[in-house]
Amino acid sequence: MYSSCDNGLKIIMKENHNILLLKPNLGQPHLINLNEIIEKQALEPGTNLFFEAIFFLEKPCKKEDLEKILLNHCYLQPLLKDTGDFNARRGSLIPLKILEINNPCIEDIKKLRKNEKEVILHDIYLNLNKLLEKPIKQDTLHVVKFGILNLLSIKTLLKQEQRACLLFDIVIKIPTFTTPIINYHALAIFNKEWKNFSFIHATDLHVARRNDFISIHLKNEANNKFKNKKSCLSTKNSPSISCRDFEIKIGFQENEYNQLKQAKYNFNYNLRKFIRFVNERIKDNELDFVVFTGDLVDYIEIAMGNDQYLNNYHVFTSILLGINMKKDSSSQFSQEEYQNQHEILAPIFTTTGNHDYRIGHYSLHFGNICKIFGMTKEDIKNYHDLKFFSYYSTVRSNIKYMKYYLEKINPNLNYSFKFGKKFLFICLDTGQDEKKNLYNLFRGVPKSKGLSDHQIQFIREVLSLNENKNIVFFMHAPPLSPMKNYYKLKKLRKLLKASQNVKWSELYENNLKKIKGTGHLNDLLHFNHQTIKNNRESFLKLCLGLNLKTNNKIDLILCGHDHSLKEFRLEPNTHPPTISKEKEDKSTFFNIFTQNYRKIINSMKDHDRLENYFKNNRPFLFQTQALGPISNKFLKFKPPGFRLFKVKENILYEIDVYSFHLITKKR
Repeated sequence: MYSSCDNGLKIIMKENHNILLLKPNLGQPHLINLNEIIEKQALEPGTNLFFEAIFFLEKPCKKEDLEKILLNHCYLQPLLKDTGDFNARRGSLIPLKILEINNPCIEDIKKLRKNEKEVILHDIYLNLNKLLEKPIKQDTLHVVKFGILNLLSIKTLLKQEQRACLLFDIVIKIPTFTTPIINYHALAIFNKEWKNFSFIHATDLHVARRNDFISIHLKNEANNKFKNKKSCLSTKNSPSISCRDFEIKIGFQENEYNQLKQAKYNFNYNLRKFIRFVNERIKDNELDFVVFTGDLVDYIEIAMGNDQYLNNYHVFTSILLGINMKKDSSSQFSQEEYQNQHEILAPIFTTTGNHDYRIGHYSLHFGNICKIFGMTKEDIKNYHDLKFFSYYSTVRSNIKYMKYYLEKINPNLNYSFKFGKKFLFICLDTGQDEKKNLYNLFRGVPKSKGLSDHQIQFIREVLSLNENKNIVFFMHAPPLSPMKNYYKLKKLRKLLKASQNVKWSELYENNLKKIKGTGHLNDLLHFNHQTIKNNRESFLKLCLGLNLKTNNKIDLILCGHDHSLKEFRLEPNTHPPTISKEKEDKSTFFNIFTQNYRKIINSMKDHDRLENYFKNNRPFLFQTQALGPISNKFLKFKPPGFRLFKVKENILYEIDVYSFHLITKKR
């Protein structure tokens, strides 16, 4: 046994080891179900509650020395409340016991992938190499197995809080460190049957410090107009930003679409409202976890605001944790819209999008970019960022800029996690902007680089280890997405006998089958708009079960990126047509269908019928509208929102779309 005053420890700490607790973390927590542990204890007495953590040290350190540093200094701390003083929200520290420390062999990590743990460790190794821009050394990565000593106290906490899930921070209080090492929300401990659960897919948050400043500017402008006895409306048929608010409800507020198009959204406030929605359902045990699929931030460096925040990832985590900086208490930030009043109570999982790589901001005055904020050029004509805008910084993107994300939020760009005995969730990074087509990049409709050969191998490895699972992919950029095209639209109007506008519902497979004998969309639209570029075909073949010995199709692909709400299903094409090599979209090995599939799924109440429906029609690809910007894409406008999925008896039985509904307040 070692103590904090041990001479050996003092010598070790003089070497000034910089210790990072990489995993579990805020964006990839470790999930534990007490219900399963109790079952195992009945079968195998002495079964302990434990989890593994991955540490990285900048200087090589033997595992015996790391044990000296950590011993008797590691704890869990439960998150019990979502409001009030930050420290008062948390319960007492629960000691952790070090059960085992392993030093993975770097040479094995480079190539050996026998199981999912090694796959994830391999991904961390690759990301660290890119981040540090040099190979990491042996004895710098450590896997520590922690045992939770007081299982009874955790069971008691869950019972007292009447919650099926509690989040826990990992706290490491090393005496020689000026501040403790804390990974917030790193553990999520459940006590429930995991065959029934619910999760939210939200995407494209676009958090940035300047979003609050834009909102404050617009409110000041509107108030000045009102004081000058001008209209309370800053734009025709649109409520002033100073007298409007939102509520999150199921479905869409279609009678207010014109107002919602110009409702002047603050993406940060959208996330704050979302957190309150999530917490209400967590407290009622109606939600289990949330997945954010990329574009967490609008860009990385601060463009407008004070110097309290290191970058926009810091702003993102502050909103999630309900932390306000000292300057945020000033009068201009006193309104609810700008206060981080609620800490999220749900475990969250994150993937990255193209904006998460971008270091520099874009100008609101460029093109029609203000429209995604629900604003007009007139609204922002007097707004200017403090930091100078340059086109070059807008397109600069690199993993080395993501240091804060990889260290504080999630060390993995590609990983998987299980919930229950039947479901496997695979999170993928779809990469930076594809910069070969600068025209589309500056128009705000970029493709993403897509998937590397390593990622395709990662998917194969994980799928081969989970042959009998229901597989769900989470990714930012989709593998297919429809595109406006004059000639295609002309053909559609002629086919559908539409004089001007084509409704998306007219493209549903049951309608097309009546008109042209087949319900697929392949010949009616282009589907390579704002998609992944590299390995698109290989990925889709894996999804269709065409590239595995098991022929195991996946169930769902959930993505964002183009801010639209669409639902497709794919099926192998047994008679692919012959096309020229010059044709851009060569994906002829499958057919694409669209319908309101969530409505079909929600209408089926019989378990066996639902199971057969998925078995016969998967894979499904669902694009979800942004939580931050508005959607004004192909044939549809949609306000910000997200999807809620419900699983019962290990079968997905309900999918609901929620959106922001406008509340107009009287002045």
